Order: sequence, then structure tokens, then C-alpha cells
Amino acid sequence: MTEYISKHEAYTMMKDLEAAYIYPPVKEAYGTAARRIDQMPATDVQPVVRCKDCKHRKERHYEESGEKPYIKYECKFTKYSMSDDSFCSFGARMDGDTNG
Repeated sequence: MTEYISKHEAYTMMKDLEAAYIYPPVKEAYGTAARRIDQMPATDVQPVVRCKDCKHRKERHYEESGEKPYIKYECKFTKYSMSDDSFCSFGARMDGDTNG
């Protein structure tokens, strides 16, 4: 689920609010906000896939002498163990959703 705000949608909302108001200071404020949004540079963003949701996560079972068996997770690409909140450029959702 993407949670980024669309620049176009924010601009349109401000222009609609500007058109809805008659009181000049309020109308001007919404017009200024719309112009500032329009002038903002676009950000190059990509949704992140956390390791806990990645299809490349692999379960490894460990058992050390005298210790209780335990499970660690590692990445099929890097072969490093990972925490649930880690992420990398190889991330791909288990469910195939590309929207993060």
C-alpha cells in the first residue's frame, strides 16, 4: 500500500479549496499553497520490502551442543542473517504485490 502523497492530487486539492473560498486572505493562502506544491521537485521514491515480507527470506535451523534448537532467517542472495525490519535492493514481496 503506497502512502505517498501525489503532487498532482495535492495541487488539485489546493486549487479546489482556493476556488471554494470567497474571503480573499483564505483564497490567497490556498492559491499560494497550490503554487508552492506545483514548484516542488518530485522525489524519486521506491517502496521498501522488509525482510519479514520478502520472498527471498530463508529459514535456517540451528542446534548448538547443549543449547535449545533455534531458527534464524537469512537472505538467499546475500547469505547474511537478517532482522524482520531490514531491507535491501533484492527485496520482493512474498505475495507479489509491487506497491510495498
